[in-house]
Amino acid sequence: MGKERPNREELERLYTGEKLSAIQIAKGYGVNFARVYKWMKGYEIKRRTKSEAVKLYNCKRIPGKNELKKLKNIPIKEIAIKYGINQTTARSWLDRYDIKRKKHKKNVKRGSWQSLEFTLEQAKLFLEKHSEYEELPSAKILSKKGYITLGTIIVRYHGGFPVFRQKLEAYMRGEPIPENPTDQPSLLEQYIEDS
Repeated sequence: MGKERPNREELERLYTGEKLSAIQIAKGYGVNFARVYKWMKGYEIKRRTKSEAVKLYNCKRIPGKNELKKLKNIPIKEIAIKYGINQTTARSWLDRYDIKRKKHKKNVKRGSWQSLEFTLEQAKLFLEKHSEYEELPSAKILSKKGYITLGTIIVRYHGGFPVFRQKLEAYMRGEPIPENPTDQPSLLEQYIEDS
């Protein structure tokens, strides 16, 4: 069981003075954030507006419950990156609606994503899991599917999507991976040669 209900002055100090959210106060007292709002209503402490909360927590907007439910299987770090917020704020958004998250293992060694072979294997696993795609989809689709890291790494370390897709095709066929697939003629060059 949590602490006793705070008095008006204490609650006002936490919410107004220290600018804590109802979620943060609730955690400190071992109660649900709705209980904190009931206390505030009883003490006639004015709640922040949504726009005040957005300014206070320095975010573009606070997503609704349905949007947040779609993110429950995405690591907190990736949610924070997606919305341009810190991980604490991302956790508080999920906690606000009592959305339980899938535990993510941190068993990827530092620097693994810089390895082409590791990234190719991760892309292959994605395609095996999501058989509706014939080729690796865009970074936007990867992000929506919960693979924001894969899309970011392909662009950052592996030459972008067109180059990486060529390497991935060779990898999946068991062929040698081309060193520099950009040396291959473009579709326009192939068309001109064929004409």
